[in-house]
Amino acid sequence: MALADDKTVRGVPLPVAAGAEDPPTQPPRPSPAQLAERKRRRRQRRRRRWAWRSLGILLTVPFLFLLVSSLALIGRQVAAPSWLKADVESRATELLNGGSLRFGGLQLTLGTDLHPRVIITNADLRDVDGQLIAQVPRMTALLSPRGLVQGEVLMQEVDLSALQIALRRDAGGNVALQVGASGGAAQEAGSFIDLLDQIDLALEQPRLAALEQVRITGMIVNYDDARVGRSWTVDGGRLALDLRRGRVALRGDVSLLSGRAYLTELGLRYESPNGSREADLSIEITNGVARDLATQSVALSWLGVLDAPLSASIRGEIDARGTLGPLNAALNLGEGALRPTEATHPIPFRSAETYVTYDPATSILHFDRLAVQSAWGAFSGTGRFWLRAFENGFPEEIWGQFDLGQIE
Repeated sequence: MALADDKTVRGVPLPVAAGAEDPPTQPPRPSPAQLAERKRRRRQRRRRRWAWRSLGILLTVPFLFLLVSSLALIGRQVAAPSWLKADVESRATELLNGGSLRFGGLQLTLGTDLHPRVIITNADLRDVDGQLIAQVPRMTALLSPRGLVQGEVLMQEVDLSALQIALRRDAGGNVALQVGASGGAAQEAGSFIDLLDQIDLALEQPRLAALEQVRITGMIVNYDDARVGRSWTVDGGRLALDLRRGRVALRGDVSLLSGRAYLTELGLRYESPNGSREADLSIEITNGVARDLATQSVALSWLGVLDAPLSASIRGEIDARGTLGPLNAALNLGEGALRPTEATHPIPFRSAETYVTYDPATSILHFDRLAVQSAWGAFSGTGRFWLRAFENGFPEEIWGQFDLGQIE
Protein backbone atom coordinates (compact mmCIF):
# COMPACT_ATOMS: atom_id res chain seq x y z
CA MET A 1 0.00 0.00 0.00
CA ALA A 2 1.29 3.40 -0.89
CA LEU A 3 1.52 5.80 2.03
CA ALA A 4 0.09 9.29 1.67
CA ASP A 5 2.42 12.18 2.18
CA ASP A 6 1.96 14.64 5.10
CA LYS A 7 -0.28 16.90 3.11
CA THR A 8 -2.82 14.21 2.07
CA VAL A 9 -4.87 11.53 3.67
CA ARG A 10 -5.83 8.83 1.21
CA GLY A 11 -5.16 11.29 -1.52
CA VAL A 12 -7.34 14.01 -0.04
CA PRO A 13 -5.44 17.23 0.57
CA LEU A 14 -5.51 18.59 4.18
CA PRO A 15 -6.28 22.27 4.85
CA VAL A 16 -3.18 24.25 5.53
CA ALA A 17 -3.19 27.66 7.25
CA ALA A 18 -2.41 30.49 4.96
CA GLY A 19 1.16 31.50 5.18
CA ALA A 20 2.09 28.46 7.29
CA GLU A 21 4.93 27.65 4.95
CA ASP A 22 4.77 30.26 2.25
CA PRO A 23 6.82 33.39 2.95
CA PRO A 24 4.76 36.54 4.02
CA THR A 25 3.52 38.65 1.22
CA GLN A 26 5.02 42.24 1.30
CA PRO A 27 2.52 45.13 0.71
CA PRO A 28 3.08 46.83 -2.51
CA ARG A 29 5.15 49.99 -2.33
CA PRO A 30 3.07 53.13 -2.95
CA SER A 31 3.71 54.86 -6.15
CA PRO A 32 5.13 58.40 -6.24
CA ALA A 33 1.68 59.72 -7.11
CA GLN A 34 0.15 58.06 -4.04
CA LEU A 35 2.86 59.49 -1.79
CA ALA A 36 2.22 62.97 -3.16
CA GLU A 37 -1.56 62.59 -2.56
CA ARG A 38 -0.98 61.56 1.07
CA LYS A 39 1.27 64.58 1.69
CA ARG A 40 -1.36 66.84 0.13
CA ARG A 41 -4.09 65.48 2.45
CA ARG A 42 -1.90 65.91 5.55
CA ARG A 43 -1.27 69.54 4.58
CA GLN A 44 -5.04 70.11 4.17
CA ARG A 45 -5.75 68.64 7.61
CA ARG A 46 -3.09 70.91 9.16
CA ARG A 47 -4.60 73.93 7.37
CA ARG A 48 -8.10 73.06 8.67
CA ARG A 49 -6.82 72.76 12.24
CA TRP A 50 -5.05 76.14 11.99
CA ALA A 51 -8.18 77.69 10.43
CA TRP A 52 -10.37 76.50 13.31
CA ARG A 53 -7.81 77.65 15.85
CA SER A 54 -7.55 81.07 14.18
CA LEU A 55 -11.35 81.38 14.08
CA GLY A 56 -11.52 80.48 17.80
CA ILE A 57 -8.92 83.12 18.58
CA LEU A 58 -10.76 85.72 16.49
CA LEU A 59 -14.01 84.95 18.30
CA THR A 60 -12.42 84.83 21.75
CA VAL A 61 -10.43 88.05 21.56
CA PRO A 62 -13.48 90.39 21.21
CA PHE A 63 -15.26 88.49 23.95
CA LEU A 64 -12.24 88.79 26.22
CA PHE A 65 -11.96 92.46 25.30
CA LEU A 66 -15.63 93.01 26.10
CA LEU A 67 -15.27 91.09 29.36
CA VAL A 68 -12.17 93.02 30.41
CA SER A 69 -13.78 96.31 29.37
CA SER A 70 -16.94 95.46 31.29
CA LEU A 71 -15.01 94.50 34.39
CA ALA A 72 -13.10 97.77 34.10
CA LEU A 73 -16.46 99.63 34.17
CA ILE A 74 -17.50 98.18 37.52
CA GLY A 75 -17.86 101.05 39.93
CA ARG A 76 -16.75 103.63 37.31
CA GLN A 77 -18.88 106.17 35.50
CA VAL A 78 -18.33 106.90 31.82
CA ALA A 79 -20.17 109.17 29.42
CA ALA A 80 -23.10 107.36 27.81
CA PRO A 81 -22.99 106.89 24.02
CA SER A 82 -25.03 109.24 21.87
CA TRP A 83 -27.44 106.49 20.76
CA LEU A 84 -28.35 105.81 24.39
CA LYS A 85 -28.98 109.52 25.05
CA ALA A 86 -31.23 109.73 22.00
CA ASP A 87 -33.14 106.60 23.03
CA VAL A 88 -33.70 107.85 26.59
CA GLU A 89 -35.02 111.19 25.29
CA SER A 90 -37.25 109.44 22.72
CA ARG A 91 -38.82 107.11 25.27
CA ALA A 92 -39.33 109.98 27.69
CA THR A 93 -41.27 111.79 24.96
CA GLU A 94 -43.54 108.76 24.58
CA LEU A 95 -44.10 108.45 28.34
CA LEU A 96 -44.84 112.18 28.64
CA ASN A 97 -47.32 112.11 25.71
CA GLY A 98 -45.25 114.46 23.61
CA GLY A 99 -43.34 116.12 26.43
CA SER A 100 -39.58 116.18 26.78
CA LEU A 101 -36.73 115.22 29.07
CA ARG A 102 -33.61 117.36 29.32
CA PHE A 103 -30.71 116.57 31.59
CA GLY A 104 -27.36 117.99 32.60
CA GLY A 105 -25.48 114.69 32.43
CA LEU A 106 -26.00 111.08 31.35
CA GLN A 107 -23.45 108.50 32.42
CA LEU A 108 -23.17 104.73 32.25
CA THR A 109 -21.81 102.38 34.88
CA LEU A 110 -21.73 98.67 35.65
CA GLY A 111 -22.69 97.33 39.06
CA THR A 112 -21.07 94.44 40.84
CA ASP A 113 -24.06 92.36 39.68
CA LEU A 114 -22.92 93.12 36.07
CA HIS A 115 -26.19 94.96 35.34
CA PRO A 116 -25.81 98.23 33.40
CA ARG A 117 -27.02 101.40 35.09
CA VAL A 118 -27.70 104.86 33.71
CA ILE A 119 -27.12 107.91 35.91
CA ILE A 120 -29.05 111.08 35.00
CA THR A 121 -28.32 114.36 36.77
CA ASN A 122 -30.24 117.67 36.82
CA ALA A 123 -33.17 116.38 34.78
CA ASP A 124 -36.13 118.55 33.74
CA LEU A 125 -39.39 116.95 32.60
CA ARG A 126 -41.70 119.17 30.56
CA ASP A 127 -45.12 118.65 29.03
CA VAL A 128 -46.05 119.07 25.36
CA ASP A 129 -46.46 122.84 25.88
CA GLY A 130 -43.00 123.15 27.42
CA GLN A 131 -44.26 123.69 30.97
CA LEU A 132 -42.09 122.24 33.68
CA ILE A 133 -43.54 119.05 35.21
CA ALA A 134 -40.75 117.91 37.51
CA GLN A 135 -37.12 118.46 38.42
CA VAL A 136 -34.98 115.51 39.48
CA PRO A 137 -31.48 116.29 40.84
CA ARG A 138 -30.23 112.70 40.44
CA MET A 139 -31.69 109.48 39.08
CA THR A 140 -30.06 106.07 38.72
CA ALA A 141 -31.83 103.51 36.51
CA LEU A 142 -30.98 99.82 36.27
CA LEU A 143 -31.63 98.73 32.70
CA SER A 144 -33.38 95.49 31.82
CA PRO A 145 -30.84 93.04 30.25
CA ARG A 146 -33.67 91.39 28.32
CA GLY A 147 -34.67 94.76 26.90
CA LEU A 148 -31.11 95.51 25.78
CA VAL A 149 -30.92 92.14 24.00
CA GLN A 150 -34.15 93.08 22.17
CA GLY A 151 -32.76 96.53 21.33
CA GLU A 152 -34.92 98.43 23.84
CA VAL A 153 -33.91 100.58 26.80
CA LEU A 154 -36.32 99.56 29.56
CA MET A 155 -35.94 100.63 33.17
CA GLN A 156 -36.08 97.79 35.68
CA GLU A 157 -35.20 99.70 38.85
CA VAL A 158 -35.06 103.45 39.54
CA ASP A 159 -33.37 105.26 42.44
CA LEU A 160 -34.06 108.95 43.06
CA SER A 161 -32.36 111.17 45.61
CA ALA A 162 -32.77 114.70 46.98
CA LEU A 163 -36.22 114.97 45.42
CA GLN A 164 -38.35 117.96 46.46
CA ILE A 165 -42.13 117.69 46.42
CA ALA A 166 -44.76 120.36 46.98
CA LEU A 167 -48.11 119.06 48.22
CA ARG A 168 -51.12 121.37 48.56
CA ARG A 169 -54.69 120.97 49.72
CA ASP A 170 -57.14 123.76 48.99
CA ALA A 171 -60.10 124.86 51.11
CA GLY A 172 -62.38 122.39 49.33
CA GLY A 173 -60.17 119.37 50.03
CA ASN A 174 -58.70 119.04 46.52
CA VAL A 175 -55.00 118.15 46.44
CA ALA A 176 -52.18 119.00 44.03
CA LEU A 177 -48.73 117.44 43.75
CA GLN A 178 -45.66 119.13 42.25
CA VAL A 179 -42.23 117.55 41.83
CA GLY A 180 -39.21 119.86 41.89
CA ALA A 181 -38.08 123.08 43.49
CA SER A 182 -39.13 125.40 40.65
CA GLY A 183 -42.88 124.93 40.87
CA GLY A 184 -43.78 122.96 37.76
CA ALA A 185 -47.17 121.75 36.65
CA ALA A 186 -49.21 120.04 39.35
CA GLN A 187 -50.91 116.66 39.36
CA GLU A 188 -54.38 117.37 40.75
CA ALA A 189 -56.91 115.07 42.41
CA GLY A 190 -60.06 115.33 44.48
CA SER A 191 -58.43 113.75 47.55
CA PHE A 192 -55.34 111.92 48.72
CA ILE A 193 -57.06 108.60 47.91
CA ASP A 194 -57.73 109.80 44.35
CA LEU A 195 -54.10 110.87 44.03
CA LEU A 196 -52.90 107.37 44.97
CA ASP A 197 -55.37 105.98 42.44
CA GLN A 198 -53.91 108.19 39.69
CA ILE A 199 -50.38 107.05 40.48
CA ASP A 200 -51.55 103.45 40.38
CA LEU A 201 -53.09 103.92 36.91
CA ALA A 202 -49.98 105.73 35.58
CA LEU A 203 -47.82 102.73 36.42
CA GLU A 204 -49.85 100.52 34.07
CA GLN A 205 -48.37 102.13 30.94
CA PRO A 206 -46.82 99.54 28.55
CA ARG A 207 -43.50 101.42 28.52
CA LEU A 208 -43.20 100.71 32.25
CA ALA A 209 -43.89 97.00 31.86
CA ALA A 210 -40.32 96.09 32.88
CA LEU A 211 -40.27 98.40 35.89
CA GLU A 212 -40.02 96.48 39.17
CA GLN A 213 -38.88 98.91 41.86
CA VAL A 214 -38.62 102.65 42.52
CA ARG A 215 -36.77 103.99 45.56
CA ILE A 216 -36.58 107.59 46.76
CA THR A 217 -34.19 108.76 49.51
CA GLY A 218 -33.52 112.17 51.00
CA MET A 219 -36.99 113.36 49.98
CA ILE A 220 -38.24 116.78 51.10
CA VAL A 221 -41.99 117.47 51.13
CA ASN A 222 -43.50 120.90 51.73
CA TYR A 223 -47.16 120.41 52.64
CA ASP A 224 -49.45 123.44 52.59
CA ASP A 225 -53.01 122.95 53.84
CA ALA A 226 -55.15 125.96 52.94
CA ARG A 227 -58.21 124.42 54.60
CA VAL A 228 -56.72 124.84 58.08
CA GLY A 229 -54.14 127.52 57.27
CA ARG A 230 -51.17 125.36 58.30
CA SER A 231 -47.92 124.23 56.70
CA TRP A 232 -45.63 121.31 57.51
CA THR A 233 -42.24 120.19 56.23
CA VAL A 234 -41.10 116.59 55.84
CA ASP A 235 -37.34 116.02 55.73
CA GLY A 236 -35.24 112.94 55.00
CA GLY A 237 -38.21 111.02 53.64
CA ARG A 238 -37.94 107.58 52.06
CA LEU A 239 -40.33 105.91 49.63
CA ALA A 240 -40.13 102.43 48.13
CA LEU A 241 -42.41 101.27 45.33
CA ASP A 242 -42.48 97.55 44.51
CA LEU A 243 -44.33 96.40 41.37
CA ARG A 244 -43.45 92.71 41.55
CA ARG A 245 -45.70 89.75 42.38
CA GLY A 246 -48.73 91.19 40.58
CA ARG A 247 -49.40 94.17 42.85
CA VAL A 248 -48.42 97.75 43.61
CA ALA A 249 -46.84 98.05 47.04
CA LEU A 250 -45.85 101.47 48.39
CA ARG A 251 -43.93 102.00 51.64
CA GLY A 252 -42.87 105.34 53.04
CA ASP A 253 -41.18 106.65 56.16
CA VAL A 254 -40.88 110.37 56.89
CA SER A 255 -39.99 112.73 59.73
CA LEU A 256 -42.34 115.66 60.20
CA LEU A 257 -40.96 118.99 61.43
CA SER A 258 -43.79 120.44 63.50
CA GLY A 259 -41.93 123.25 65.29
CA ARG A 260 -41.80 121.31 68.55
CA ALA A 261 -38.88 119.85 70.47
CA TYR A 262 -39.53 116.39 69.02
CA LEU A 263 -40.05 114.90 65.56
CA THR A 264 -43.22 113.22 64.43
CA GLU A 265 -42.50 109.94 62.61
CA LEU A 266 -44.94 108.76 59.95
CA GLY A 267 -45.03 105.38 58.21
CA LEU A 268 -47.25 104.72 55.18
CA ARG A 269 -48.15 101.36 53.65
CA TYR A 270 -50.33 100.95 50.53
CA GLU A 271 -50.94 97.79 48.52
CA SER A 272 -53.21 97.22 45.53
CA PRO A 273 -53.54 94.28 43.06
CA ASN A 274 -52.68 95.05 39.44
CA GLY A 275 -55.68 96.15 37.39
CA SER A 276 -57.86 96.84 40.42
CA ARG A 277 -58.78 99.91 42.48
CA GLU A 278 -59.04 97.81 45.62
CA ALA A 279 -56.30 98.53 48.13
CA ASP A 280 -55.20 98.06 51.72
CA LEU A 281 -53.60 100.98 53.49
CA SER A 282 -52.10 101.65 56.90
CA ILE A 283 -50.50 104.59 58.68
CA GLU A 284 -48.23 104.41 61.72
CA ILE A 285 -47.72 107.63 63.73
CA THR A 286 -45.18 108.13 66.50
CA ASN A 287 -44.97 111.32 68.60
CA GLY A 288 -47.84 112.95 66.77
CA VAL A 289 -49.91 115.92 67.96
CA ALA A 290 -53.63 115.35 68.53
CA ARG A 291 -54.79 118.72 67.16
CA ASP A 292 -52.63 118.35 64.03
CA LEU A 293 -54.00 114.92 63.20
CA ALA A 294 -57.56 116.14 63.77
CA THR A 295 -57.17 118.47 60.76
CA GLN A 296 -56.17 115.70 58.34
CA SER A 297 -58.79 112.96 58.75
CA VAL A 298 -62.52 112.94 59.40
CA ALA A 299 -62.07 109.79 61.48
CA LEU A 300 -59.70 111.70 63.79
CA SER A 301 -61.49 115.07 63.76
CA TRP A 302 -62.69 114.57 67.35
CA LEU A 303 -59.05 114.80 68.49
CA GLY A 304 -59.28 118.57 67.95
CA VAL A 305 -60.54 119.01 71.54
CA LEU A 306 -57.35 117.47 72.98
CA ASP A 307 -53.95 118.99 73.71
CA ALA A 308 -51.74 115.89 73.91
CA PRO A 309 -49.04 113.92 72.12
CA LEU A 310 -50.07 110.56 70.72
CA SER A 311 -49.06 107.50 68.76
CA ALA A 312 -51.51 105.82 66.41
CA SER A 313 -51.94 102.79 64.19
CA ILE A 314 -54.59 103.20 61.48
CA ARG A 315 -55.88 100.57 59.06
CA GLY A 316 -58.29 100.95 56.17
CA GLU A 317 -59.46 99.57 52.83
CA ILE A 318 -60.46 100.97 49.45
CA ASP A 319 -63.12 99.09 47.50
CA ALA A 320 -63.31 98.31 43.77
CA ARG A 321 -65.02 101.69 43.13
CA GLY A 322 -62.17 103.59 44.78
CA THR A 323 -64.26 104.44 47.85
CA LEU A 324 -62.71 104.48 51.29
CA GLY A 325 -64.21 101.88 53.61
CA PRO A 326 -64.26 101.70 57.43
CA LEU A 327 -61.11 102.82 59.28
CA ASN A 328 -59.80 101.11 62.41
CA ALA A 329 -57.47 103.01 64.74
CA ALA A 330 -55.59 102.23 67.94
CA LEU A 331 -54.58 105.44 69.75
CA ASN A 332 -52.29 105.97 72.72
CA LEU A 333 -52.19 109.50 74.17
CA GLY A 334 -49.62 110.86 76.56
CA GLU A 335 -50.11 113.47 79.26
CA GLY A 336 -52.39 116.27 78.13
CA ALA A 337 -55.73 117.97 78.60
CA LEU A 338 -59.27 118.08 77.29
CA ARG A 339 -59.88 121.62 76.02
CA PRO A 340 -62.62 122.12 73.40
CA THR A 341 -61.97 125.89 73.06
CA GLU A 342 -59.38 128.39 74.17
CA ALA A 343 -61.91 129.81 76.64
CA THR A 344 -62.53 126.40 78.21
CA HIS A 345 -60.72 125.51 81.41
CA PRO A 346 -58.49 122.47 80.55
CA ILE A 347 -59.24 119.14 82.18
CA PRO A 348 -55.89 117.36 82.57
CA PHE A 349 -55.23 113.63 82.22
CA ARG A 350 -52.12 111.49 82.52
CA SER A 351 -52.76 109.07 79.67
CA ALA A 352 -55.51 107.64 77.51
CA GLU A 353 -55.96 104.86 75.02
CA THR A 354 -58.78 103.85 72.73
CA TYR A 355 -59.75 101.50 69.92
CA VAL A 356 -62.08 103.18 67.48
CA THR A 357 -63.77 102.35 64.15
CA TYR A 358 -65.09 104.98 61.74
CA ASP A 359 -67.72 104.14 59.13
CA PRO A 360 -67.76 106.78 56.34
CA ALA A 361 -71.16 105.54 55.14
CA THR A 362 -72.88 106.51 58.42
CA SER A 363 -70.41 109.10 59.79
CA ILE A 364 -70.39 107.25 63.12
CA LEU A 365 -67.38 106.57 65.34
CA HIS A 366 -67.55 103.41 67.45
CA PHE A 367 -65.32 103.38 70.53
CA ASP A 368 -64.79 99.71 71.35
CA ARG A 369 -62.68 100.74 74.33
CA LEU A 370 -61.78 104.03 75.98
CA ALA A 371 -59.51 104.13 79.03
CA VAL A 372 -58.35 107.32 80.80
CA GLN A 373 -55.90 107.82 83.65
CA SER A 374 -55.91 111.12 85.58
CA ALA A 375 -54.99 112.60 88.96
CA TRP A 376 -58.65 112.28 89.98
CA GLY A 377 -58.86 108.59 89.14
CA ALA A 378 -59.37 106.29 86.17
CA PHE A 379 -62.32 105.15 84.09
CA SER A 380 -62.98 102.98 81.04
CA GLY A 381 -65.94 102.28 78.83
CA THR A 382 -67.42 102.21 75.33
CA GLY A 383 -69.35 104.73 73.29
CA ARG A 384 -70.21 106.44 70.02
CA PHE A 385 -69.71 109.76 68.29
CA TRP A 386 -72.08 111.04 65.61
CA LEU A 387 -70.45 113.51 63.21
CA ARG A 388 -72.84 116.19 61.95
CA ALA A 389 -73.06 119.46 59.97
CA PHE A 390 -70.22 118.81 57.53
CA GLU A 391 -68.39 121.78 56.01
CA ASN A 392 -65.75 121.15 53.30
CA GLY A 393 -65.72 117.49 54.24
CA PHE A 394 -65.27 117.95 58.02
CA PRO A 395 -67.90 118.00 60.80
CA GLU A 396 -68.85 121.18 62.60
CA GLU A 397 -70.74 119.24 65.29
CA ILE A 398 -69.98 116.05 67.22
CA TRP A 399 -72.57 114.32 69.39
CA GLY A 400 -71.47 111.61 71.80
CA GLN A 401 -72.77 108.94 74.14
CA PHE A 402 -70.62 106.75 76.42
CA ASP A 403 -71.20 103.88 78.79
CA LEU A 404 -68.61 103.95 81.59
CA GLY A 405 -68.27 100.44 82.92
CA GLN A 406 -65.46 100.94 85.40
CA ILE A 407 -64.55 103.97 87.52
CA GLU A 408 -61.72 104.02 90.05
